[in-house]
Amino acid sequence: MLHHGHVPGDELEFVNILDPDVTIPGPDALEKYRAVISGGSAQFDISKLDSYESKDRVLATQPLFEAIVERDFPCLAICFGHQLMVELMGGKVEADAEQAETGILEIFLTPEGKKAPIYDGMPEAFYAVLGHKDSVTKLPNDFVVLAMSDKCQVESYQIKNNIFTTQYHPELNTEQLVWRLIQYPEYSKGRSLEQIKEDFEEINWAPRVVSNFIDFVDEI
Repeated sequence: MLHHGHVPGDELEFVNILDPDVTIPGPDALEKYRAVISGGSAQFDISKLDSYESKDRVLATQPLFEAIVERDFPCLAICFGHQLMVELMGGKVEADAEQAETGILEIFLTPEGKKAPIYDGMPEAFYAVLGHKDSVTKLPNDFVVLAMSDKCQVESYQIKNNIFTTQYHPELNTEQLVWRLIQYPEYSKGRSLEQIKEDFEEINWAPRVVSNFIDFVDEI
């Protein structure tokens, strides 16, 4: 994220909401920041929310996300964040095997996506890193789909003017994907690492989503 977003490290604050020793930020915390980036979590599946001891910590983020939406506070929510925003705002996230994806796959912008600031200067189709078992299956009203893939109906959406999400990982490259598959082999869905690597494509454009978002925040 530091590399793609050209943001100095001293301007970033990392908060792991699943860490029991970490205080979960509330709406008032937004006064300290210019934007929020909500990242992925291979440790947690939204569809299995009730089975986790950390369920209460995840649900405790609802006031923060409600404030983000109410204030149209600049936010980029990635993978887990993309799903969590939908779940907390009244949509639906399910473990849909037909939409689950692992590897480097092609993303296609919708007509709305072509006009979105996070996709400024990008082609209509590009490759990105994916690794998800859960998928958004129902969006709340007024959430606008910005991108999809051959398998997944909602790869990216927008809320109001300043809130954007991606199911894919714009911050990851091929080496980082390999590392994650080694750490979390369940995402390989029975395929060997070598089989998955055979399908790798060049990632040229996806990282621009992060830098576009930072540029967008700088201009607000």
